[in-house]
Amino acid sequence: MDQSKLDKVSTTSLSFNKTLASLYGKHISNQIKKSSLLMVKLASYSCHISFLRCCRDHNFIPKGLRLADPICSTRSTEVLNTASSLLLTERLSYYRKQFSISQKAYFQLR
Repeated sequence: MDQSKLDKVSTTSLSFNKTLASLYGKHISNQIKKSSLLMVKLASYSCHISFLRCCRDHNFIPKGLRLADPICSTRSTEVLNTASSLLLTERLSYYRKQFSISQKAYFQLR
């Protein structure tokens, strides 16, 4: 996207926020902005959860969670695969917790 298009987008967004503030007040405008940001977070966490759940179900370890094997023995490979699976499970529970926190915050705004 070139700079002129970015300027138009930011100007449109800025004028929209000003319009909301003038019509409904600053408090409502801030609530809408917070709500919008929380919806983006919820969508992001939902995608993370779906991806990690599929990886877990298909016994696939994402590249970022794979541990390198410096020894290259059969036993070390098994240990590292187990540890990588536990990392996957930990990330899944982390994103579920963050999703729950964000969801509670979203419903408190309403």
